[in-house]
Order: sequence, then C-alpha cells, then structure tokens
Amino acid sequence: MDNIFNKNFWIREWDKDKKSDTYNVHRGFSTQEYWDKAAATYNRNKKEVNNRRLEKTMRFFKRSGLLFEGMKVLEIGCGTGMVAIELAKHGAQVTALDFSRGMLEKFEQDITPDIEKNITILNEDWYKIDIEEKAWKKEFDLVIAFMSPGVASSESFFKMMSCSKTRQYLYPI
Repeated sequence: MDNIFNKNFWIREWDKDKKSDTYNVHRGFSTQEYWDKAAATYNRNKKEVNNRRLEKTMRFFKRSGLLFEGMKVLEIGCGTGMVAIELAKHGAQVTALDFSRGMLEKFEQDITPDIEKNITILNEDWYKIDIEEKAWKKEFDLVIAFMSPGVASSESFFKMMSCSKTRQYLYPI
C-alpha cells in the first residue's frame, strides 16, 4: 500500500472519486459560460450557502493548525469568494482565481475595506496557468479547491499540489 506522499496513492484515490456524485456533478459544469450565467443567482438562497459547509471547514482549518495570520493561500475556482473572504478575515493572504468573470464580479462586491489588502483576485483558467512562470511552485501554505470543478483531472491536481510549500492539500472538501 502506498502512503499519501506517493503519486500512485493519489491516482488511485482520484479514480475512486470518479464514481462519486461530486465528480459526476462537476464534470458537466466546467465551462466559463455556465458559471457566468449561474453567477446571477448564486448565493441568494441561505440554505444553498449553508450547504457549502463553510463554518465546518473553517473549524477544521483552525483545529488542524491550517489557519494562521499571514499564511499564503491559493484558492483555485474561488467562485464568489466565500472561502477566500473568510480566510482573509483570519489574516491570510489569499490569491483567488476563477475563469468566470461573472462569479468574480459577485466576489468583488463582497470584499470589505478591512480585508481588501489580503486578497488578490485573478480572472484566469487554472488549466492554462504556468505555475513556473507565476513563481507559484512551493509558494503557498495552503492550496484549496473548495467545492470547485476547478481541479478536474489528476494532472491538474498534481499541479495544484506542487504549489504547496508543504504536503497539505485539500480537495474536495
């Protein structure tokens, strides 16, 4: 049996996930056009927002020592920025990217002056980003794709992992 630091472990886990509801739901919603259109009604329903488990995730981060002042975070497929904003409120320096301009417009509306210095928003496609050119290799304390189709292949997952300073990766939550 391979340990979690072995690439084969993650490939097997990825293949198992392809049988899950999460994988089947996400694979059909991977276009910029879809998310631009969805942005118009996103985050309007309180039950929908609560179902995203943000509070539970933040408690997990705190309990696990994954949340600290000044930490550098890369969020892939940030959407409307719910996670990025919460991390920034806790003092994280967040680089948040999404390929949907519509989702990012909603995100920008929710940034308050007290955290705007902690957030960098990029309207880019994760699959097209050259992490060497961006100098992102081993650059972040936490790399996350929270409930996002932003990392939909094992290749993009390994690209995500290589942006982490350590071996702490979270996908999907």
